[in-house]
Amino acid sequence: MKLPSKIILLLLTGISFLCSAAPELELVPGYQVCSLYLTGCTAEEDSAFTSVLQYRKAGEANWRTMPPELSPVYVAREKMLRGSLFDLEEDTLYEMRLEYLDKQEKGTLSGKFRTRRAAVPIARTIVLDETTKMPLHITASGTPEGYLRYTMKPGSVLDGGTKKEFAVFLDGVRYVILDGLTVRGGRRHGIFADNCENIQILNCDIAGFSRVGTHRPDLNGMYYDEKNHYVSQDSGIQVRNTRRVLIERNYVHDPRGTANSWFYAHPAGPNALKLGNVREAAVRYNDFVGSDLHRWNDAAEGAGNSLVTGSAWRDAEVTGNNFLFTNDDGMELDGGQINARFFGNRCEGFYCGISLAPCLRGPSWCYRNLFVSTGAEFGLAGVFIKNIFGNRGVGYGRITCFNNTMVGLGGGFSAFGGNREAGETLRFVSRRNLFSGTRSRIARVLFRENRVDFDEDLLYSTNPGVTGIPELRKRYGQELHGIEGVPHFVDPQNGNYRLNPDSPGYRERVGAFPREDSPELPVRPVPLAVSAQHLAFQAASSAEWKSRQITVSCTRPGTELSFRIEKNEAFPFLVVYPASGVVTPEAPVVLTVSIDPAHIRKAMKHSAAFLVRLPSGFSRVVTVYADSREDRALLKHDRAGALLPVAVQALDGNRFQIDFALEKEFHGYLFGRFAPGTADKVALTLDGNPTDRVELRGPAEVRPLPVWKVVGTRNLQGNPHFRLAPGKHRFILTLTEGKLLNAALAETPGVFLNAPYAE
Repeated sequence: MKLPSKIILLLLTGISFLCSAAPELELVPGYQVCSLYLTGCTAEEDSAFTSVLQYRKAGEANWRTMPPELSPVYVAREKMLRGSLFDLEEDTLYEMRLEYLDKQEKGTLSGKFRTRRAAVPIARTIVLDETTKMPLHITASGTPEGYLRYTMKPGSVLDGGTKKEFAVFLDGVRYVILDGLTVRGGRRHGIFADNCENIQILNCDIAGFSRVGTHRPDLNGMYYDEKNHYVSQDSGIQVRNTRRVLIERNYVHDPRGTANSWFYAHPAGPNALKLGNVREAAVRYNDFVGSDLHRWNDAAEGAGNSLVTGSAWRDAEVTGNNFLFTNDDGMELDGGQINARFFGNRCEGFYCGISLAPCLRGPSWCYRNLFVSTGAEFGLAGVFIKNIFGNRGVGYGRITCFNNTMVGLGGGFSAFGGNREAGETLRFVSRRNLFSGTRSRIARVLFRENRVDFDEDLLYSTNPGVTGIPELRKRYGQELHGIEGVPHFVDPQNGNYRLNPDSPGYRERVGAFPREDSPELPVRPVPLAVSAQHLAFQAASSAEWKSRQITVSCTRPGTELSFRIEKNEAFPFLVVYPASGVVTPEAPVVLTVSIDPAHIRKAMKHSAAFLVRLPSGFSRVVTVYADSREDRALLKHDRAGALLPVAVQALDGNRFQIDFALEKEFHGYLFGRFAPGTADKVALTLDGNPTDRVELRGPAEVRPLPVWKVVGTRNLQGNPHFRLAPGKHRFILTLTEGKLLNAALAETPGVFLNAPYAE
């Protein structure tokens, strides 16, 4: 008889206590993980409680012991032990054993649990079609013995329009499945679920949702609706106040609106997914694909970041997803992060990879993920692992990051924010992570204000001025076994970030691919493979684009897979042929990927992706970049409206005088073209008056070439317009180091930041 996949209270065995009340163990099985809670402990300090956790499949002879960095975490403030079991198989019976020392009292607990199963009994299937009344408001529930399953007639579309807040609303329902729906529209949300339990959203194609808004660079660069509210938190799938939800194999893309860039202010705009006050959320194998025209704010956003119940706050299981092309984070876990697990995912084209701030309670776990930072809009980039949040001492949860690969633009790990009261609580553990970026490896304030434990990581930065591993050892006692060196990847041009055998870190098994048989990322249980996960095109004119080929293969003998190519409407320049096919182990399919120059209309690095998608919704995704930044004809067109100065003159004290003569009123930004090595800290006066613009801001990419940057505000602050009346205006720019080569005024940042190295 199978044990139910719900919270299991285990009887304590073989325990003697001086007091009558014994701790109680609670297990919350997921699909590939299981949460553990031991309540009623007595130790008043973290160091006064120790434990050893072991597990095995039922019937196996040998126990597997959790390594020290993955051991359960004792939370002295709550007198509770919390932890997770990892790398489990779905719908499988396991045995566990916990030995612990609580002050001076020893205890041993043992028991069994079964991981959850995605397949559930169906009582009734409702087939929707073009006659379905929209928006679809679902209020009927199923039962544990039989779910209600909503699917649809092939070729039909559920169009929620733009008047109602949602296209599909799951309103307080239990035991309901949405399976294979094509959803368009919804003024704010495609699918909205509130106050639900035991629901599944599977293999849905969701697009065309969210408000558009009016861009207001004169305010803060956000988009505002007709009521003058900035547009934010609209979502393809939004789930709140819900317990046990499975969100799997969905393709969410092409919202109507877009998020503003960090150039202006903190991004606000649509998300593919938003979670708030959600327990036992499993988010698996989804493709959340933004675009240059329709950037996500976060691909997956959390509601209530400063609340314990924020985001997927307890027992989250996030694995096998693509989080692509955001102006802020790939995903916000945030909130309580009580046994939150983020593993086996790919995040690409972001400002920050994942937000783990503020981790109010913890523990949370981020492991074996691939973060590829190609930058957000205008080439801006922050950090891969974001912890900063003004939690003012109320956050004390522990974050453990291990075996992640982080490659590209930006910094590695940020510090926490506003929590100097955290004291001796161990807040962050890092093991065997691989970072290869352009900025700081780890924020030094993280070591000064918090108790953290970094070791066995490979940390490399192209910036020679940032803190290296020898200094981390000497000054902070961190990275005692850390690895200094340049990682050698197998084939980064095609998205293969496995380490070569001759690479630093290979023997130590750092990064997201620690073994020869480590799965591709995002990890997906499907025998479908592509020969490249990343393609880069570059052309200096419309006649120079060359096609590329990749191979689609089936890796399971005796299997036949039919697929089709899916891509966002925002990618008309991306052409993939054939558009569908059948692949077997004996007969792989070759795809020809090309760029249509008729749809390349700006000099910029265009971001795109296509899905090789099966009818089940499982897919392999290939990101594609079309770089036209050196196209002189496009550059001339893009910069035709820029205003050049009548004179640029070098003064003493490394000051530069920039004179403009304007024929009409100007609202926009000041840009400078700077020599390599120019420091970002500057001072500026306009017509004799000091301004608050005190920093150069430009691309995170670093080349030994002159570069255009905006003369803007401090990092993470908005860049409001200069408002200049007709007539003569004089800027005096003082540099601490470097040289100004040229200057210009432009109404929009993309005029220079889309191609910052082009003259």
